[in-house]
Amino acid sequence: MPTKTFTARNWQEALLMVKAELGEGAVILTSAARAARPGQSEQVEVTASNEADAVARGKPAAGGTARQLAKVYGKSQPAPIMPGVGGALERELGELKELVRGLSLRSDLAQSRDFAPPLRALAAHMQMQGFSPERTGQVCSLVGRAANEAEAMAGAVEAMATLIQCGGPIKTTVAQCRVVALVGPTGVGKTTTLSKLAANFKVSAKSRIGVITVDTYRLGATEQLRTLGGILEVPVRIVMTPGEIQAALRELRECDLLFIDTAGRSPKDAMRMNELRAFMLAAQPDETHFVFPATHHPRQVHAAIEKFGTGVSRLVLTKLDEAAALGPALDIVLGAGKPLSYVTTGQNIPGDIELADSHRLARLMLGLDELSVGHPV
Repeated sequence: MPTKTFTARNWQEALLMVKAELGEGAVILTSAARAARPGQSEQVEVTASNEADAVARGKPAAGGTARQLAKVYGKSQPAPIMPGVGGALERELGELKELVRGLSLRSDLAQSRDFAPPLRALAAHMQMQGFSPERTGQVCSLVGRAANEAEAMAGAVEAMATLIQCGGPIKTTVAQCRVVALVGPTGVGKTTTLSKLAANFKVSAKSRIGVITVDTYRLGATEQLRTLGGILEVPVRIVMTPGEIQAALRELRECDLLFIDTAGRSPKDAMRMNELRAFMLAAQPDETHFVFPATHHPRQVHAAIEKFGTGVSRLVLTKLDEAAALGPALDIVLGAGKPLSYVTTGQNIPGDIELADSHRLARLMLGLDELSVGHPV
């Protein structure tokens, strides 16, 4: 097979494309970050071939794909970049180095004599699904023994299900208004998730629903909730200050369930974070769900949760349909240290949301189940 060039949004996506088309024996020949054109996002470009072709052309292939990746990566020359985007590209390059290291560790794990053949096959499968070497080793160790690959896979599902903590659905109480806040960084899907939950509780559970939004920075979010309120015939209140949120809570106290939508905050923006804390202190929600996408790096999620504080009680995992692989989500979930409540699988309202189930998530992460699209929780 001749060499082929792959263009993707980031390094991880590019490497997944290489593995999907050229297989585990692929060799990265060059890699470069491309500057974004006006109106377009930054891209990365990777040129690769399979290991057999690389050897035929006289390129060294000893040491396997991962070591070849590391060797070639060290020699690659990135293309010139535009001013102001260097930091983002440096982060991408750092993630690529980490990914190369991970590939090397996974390769060693998949070939380790410490594991019987069924577990080595399991490790190789988990590698293809994007699991970190540490989680792969942890799951294989928990499985322990397996007579065949099918038994090893079933054992992996059970092992992962014991690791994933799910917190159950939002609970409503008779004659008591329950307040649920959704918080998280910008662009993670808070408003869309709130809309799905509100629609499901209104239509399926016949609950009396109210919505309060403090997201006055994005007109689109406010209009989306107003439209939802009109369709579902539920009250929507827009508040600007902590005092106004307390007044809105008193006004809507007859509702069974009150959802609070918040503006996305960068964990590094101290002023906005303090503003959010003031709103949450005034609202005193019964549950605070931290919303984050499966497309984010685990380190980003863990750092954000730490910044958002100890008030977070549950987690919502969004954008499963946009993730190149779901294996990394296990690191996100376990590192967060909070129970999962819901996962979302698309943009459809009220569908594309599921109650978090540890066995279902394990099977999704392992690529054994397909996402449900268009179905309500």
